Amino acid sequence: MGNAFTLPLIVMSLLSTGGFVAVVAYGLVRAAMMRRAVDAASERRSEEAAALGGLKETLDEKNRMVAERRLQRQRAHERLEDLKRRMAAAKQDRIEFVHELSEPSPRDRLFRFELGIDRTFLEDRPDDCPFSPEIWRRRNVAEVWAPSAEAAAELLGKAFPPSTGVARGAMRGAEVARAAEEVVS
Repeated sequence: MGNAFTLPLIVMSLLSTGGFVAVVAYGLVRAAMMRRAVDAASERRSEEAAALGGLKETLDEKNRMVAERRLQRQRAHERLEDLKRRMAAAKQDRIEFVHELSEPSPRDRLFRFELGIDRTFLEDRPDDCPFSPEIWRRRNVAEVWAPSAEAAAELLGKAFPPSTGVARGAMRGAEVARAAEEVVS
């Protein structure tokens, strides 16, 4: 009787031991497989993190470029507005009243004189001014066709005597009136 139960016990214990060994072996294999899977996932995540880091750097660089372009655009807009203001002011400054004092002849030259109003004249005798004070807020020029600078100054003196309050400024230039010959002809 002792042998009848011993064999099944030995088989059972071998099976039990084998089963335990199989379970342990399965657990070890499963753990190794899980570790490989975790290592592979970790490696993929590291690669993805590196790729995302590269993308983040690219995105940061693009954001810097956008901010720089926005700043450049804003500065360009400010420069444009400044230029528009300057152009408007320049257009106002370019307006000049031209007082033509004589007709051109073939031997005459064109003399241009800056004109201005004597401020003390306007303050002392504003009603005596034969001209509107508004025109003197712009540039005023007298164009005189004459054979010489002296003759041009004399014509200017006759047209604007001191009693008018007009002050003669610098002569801006004398041009030979060859073009006047074409105009007269």
